[in-house]
Amino acid sequence: MNRGSRVPPESRAIFFTPKPAYYAMAHLYQTLGDYRFSRVVREDKDDLYVFEYVNPEKPGQPVWVIWSPTGTQRVAVKRIMLPGRLVKAETMPLRVGGAENANVQVAGAVVELHVTESPVYLWLDERP
Repeated sequence: MNRGSRVPPESRAIFFTPKPAYYAMAHLYQTLGDYRFSRVVREDKDDLYVFEYVNPEKPGQPVWVIWSPTGTQRVAVKRIMLPGRLVKAETMPLRVGGAENANVQVAGAVVELHVTESPVYLWLDERP
């Protein structure tokens, strides 16, 4: 074995390229790390899932996670009634660069968005 061709441990990070799941999990922890699952808002089997997460230190400011469990090539436009004001909407990142703003349209208490198997995060404000 030629030991001279080995990459020293301190240089290995240069050659490491994370998989998309790494970016997805990093965003998940960063976004929902202080939040806890609260309830299923909507569950349409093979079509749409909407889960609510709440942070005990931020009552009235839940995060909804919305996705479709049906595969990578499917995109559906969905209209969902919100319990409050939409503060921010992001898509789950699968590469370096962080999350991108989700393509959403808000009309009153209804949000219209493109839903795929990659989750969309909606930050809400239910406070008066």
